[in-house]
Amino acid sequence: MSAQVIGTLIAMVFRFWAFRKWVFPDEEAHPGRVRLAPAPKPKDEAA
Repeated sequence: MSAQVIGTLIAMVFRFWAFRKWVFPDEEAHPGRVRLAPAPKPKDEAA
């Protein structure tokens, strides 16, 4: 019985950690993210 409880607690801790790390990452944790430059506007060559 106690092995089931301990196993469940370990699984809960792992699940909590995994969700915090990969599913809901902290937006402030990556301040150096690279942003893409806007695409250049096409030139009107028909005129």
